[in-house]
Amino acid sequence: SYPICSAGMNRMPEALTSLAIWSAVTGLGFFSRSSGMAFNEVVIRHAGDPEGPRALKRFMLIFGLGISLLVGLVAATPLGELWYVDLERIPEDGMSMARLATWLMVPMPFLTFLISYWQGMLVHAHQTRPISEGVGIGLTTIGLVLVIFVSLGTVPGGVAATLAITLAGVLQAAWLAIRWNGVRRRGIVAAA
Repeated sequence: SYPICSAGMNRMPEALTSLAIWSAVTGLGFFSRSSGMAFNEVVIRHAGDPEGPRALKRFMLIFGLGISLLVGLVAATPLGELWYVDLERIPEDGMSMARLATWLMVPMPFLTFLISYWQGMLVHAHQTRPISEGVGIGLTTIGLVLVIFVSLGTVPGGVAATLAITLAGVLQAAWLAIRWNGVRRRGIVAAA
């Protein structure tokens, strides 16, 4: 999805600044989401354990919300300047765009934990088609949001791309939740 975002940013306002901050913004995004991505494997391994789903949900809530809170702290405090200007060396004139993009990605660590939880539960239930559907929904959402913002020409590319990724995460998580609830209702697995 990042190459799609880069292509879209090239066609939006403030393209150079957007591209200048993009690797730093996505670096923070990947850093903050990596434990949520790994959580998928933990869910697959422990979904069938007695009390496994309950413990996994608790872990997901605590760590997903906690890491999202940390991203919010980067967005709201001088930690943003420390990360972006001092560590990542983005141009200072890109800091306001980087900060706005960071605000937009605050939900992503939590969404990543949610997505990994439902994907892991679906794999455990041997119902993997919804995972591919969710990925398709996410990629389609990113593409559509970027096309809309390119057409409007009013939002800086770095902001539009981050919004596209976050919206895609929301829709992917919602789709997986719906599909997982359907699997549970059909009784394919014990309720989690």
